[in-house]
Amino acid sequence: MIRFIASSDPRFRPVEFRPGMNIILAERTKESTKTDTCNGLGKSTLIEILHFLLGSSTKSAKGILVPELEDSIFTTEMTFGHRVIEISRSIKRPTRISISGDIPDGFSKGTIGIEDFTEMLGQLSFGLIPDDEQSPSFRSLISYFIRRGIGAYLNPFEYFAKMKAYPRQLNNSYLLGLDWKIASAFEALGARAGVINQMRREAKAGTLFGIERKLSELEVAKVRLEREIKQQASQLKDFKVHPQYREIEEESSRLTSEIHDASNQNFHDRRILDLYQATLNEEHEASPVLVEQMYKEAGLIFTDQIKKELSDVLEFHKQVAKNRKTYVAQEQERLTRNIRDREALILKLDAKRSERLQILQTHRALDEYTVLQKRHLEMIGQLDTLSRQIEMLRKIEMGKASIDVDKAVLSKRAMTSLEEHSEQREDAIVAFDNYVRQLYDRPGSLIIRVGKEGYEFNTKIDRMGSTGIDFMTVFCYDFTLSQLWRNRDSFPGLLVHDSIIYDGVDARQKARALELAAKESSDFGFQYICTFNADELPVSDFSPEFDFSKYITHRLTDKDVSGSLLGLRIESRVEKSEDFESA
Repeated sequence: MIRFIASSDPRFRPVEFRPGMNIILAERTKESTKTDTCNGLGKSTLIEILHFLLGSSTKSAKGILVPELEDSIFTTEMTFGHRVIEISRSIKRPTRISISGDIPDGFSKGTIGIEDFTEMLGQLSFGLIPDDEQSPSFRSLISYFIRRGIGAYLNPFEYFAKMKAYPRQLNNSYLLGLDWKIASAFEALGARAGVINQMRREAKAGTLFGIERKLSELEVAKVRLEREIKQQASQLKDFKVHPQYREIEEESSRLTSEIHDASNQNFHDRRILDLYQATLNEEHEASPVLVEQMYKEAGLIFTDQIKKELSDVLEFHKQVAKNRKTYVAQEQERLTRNIRDREALILKLDAKRSERLQILQTHRALDEYTVLQKRHLEMIGQLDTLSRQIEMLRKIEMGKASIDVDKAVLSKRAMTSLEEHSEQREDAIVAFDNYVRQLYDRPGSLIIRVGKEGYEFNTKIDRMGSTGIDFMTVFCYDFTLSQLWRNRDSFPGLLVHDSIIYDGVDARQKARALELAAKESSDFGFQYICTFNADELPVSDFSPEFDFSKYITHRLTDKDVSGSLLGLRIESRVEKSEDFESA
């Protein structure tokens, strides 16, 4: 509970609180114009100051951290069970908080850091165990009991708009007395699933470790590559390197060329021999009788002189023919000898070439071995990469399968736990339904179940959807939590609502809500603080026996600047719900 809130600034109007319901009322005076409103008097600022005193994070020039208040030190006195603790925090030095009073063991009086301070408050208010990183924080839990900003009133299970699933599940399971560690387990499982799913998407897109093919395709490629590597290894094993391989290869080529040249020359000489032989076969000696006969047939008569001259010609012709035969014979002998010599040379060259070819057949060049070995090593590297890619994809698939199994096991554990905590669950359901019935004369359902991602929370009231009923759903849930926590060893002992929660609510429901708040806070021994605009107070709808005036603990007025909470005007700023995410 809060006893008071004060400030070192003399312009600030101290606010004292008492057990039960406390209404902070903002009034519009007769002197103000019709266009004036009760906004800016400090209703929401009071809630900001309370959060500031309870260790909220701070941003320069945001909320109450403005130049006009930079010299201010705010102070409050609070009770936690039988402990009375005074808390002070400076605007200028917000990272340090001064505490005094009945401080629990393990914490020091004086000035301490924010982390130690909120750890102490978490222990006193919600029984949080120090150094338990999985448990919810004090700042997140207290934000359900001191809601601020419009985003805190849109959903009973969230204290800012669009809250993520995990903190939503963790906080509410803790506040409702369920096994909140299941929420942590689902979060851890969700984180694992997120990594696996991201890796699967990247693998499918070809951006994960160079993986561009499916697992089945990679496995086929691996089999083929292993076979090629095995074949290459065998080749390398049988590979014989000759240091003069290239010289022998060049010599073998040269010998082949010489053999071809000799063979071609023999072919040419044999053709000439054939021509010589044909010439000899076709040549005949000239006969004088045949010549004489030819002249007679032509009607000529040879004289003795002519015969003598013809005989000389024939003799000359015979001598020429004889000389030609001798020359041809000599040429034939020379060509035959050359052919024979070349054939011998060819046999010698061929034998030498065969010897060289035998070496080339049984040995390889060093550079060829180097190339083959380099290729072999490259393929081994490819196989290693392929194996790692396959292993990665298999782990991803196994990880997904493992997550599916773990999720099924965890869901079963959550359902079993929910059954084991049936008493806490039923108490919450009954309390929520009771509050809805008192406000709307109809049932209200607080739905607590196990879904795919863990605990799921929801509410259902007939005609839900209008602003007023939605805000009153938050009202009923908050009072349900206060009722559930009233008998705990650790309990913040207060519930604070801004006037936002009553916006759009029918006057009769407003009256019922305030009367219900007064009764419940008194019966269950906790403090209910709400801010209200005087012109929105449903005076005529209160029960005759209900005296609302006795619950007004502080009045703000727009008569002059001194009537506001701070005693001065500062530039107003509408906070967005996301500003309170870090609480």
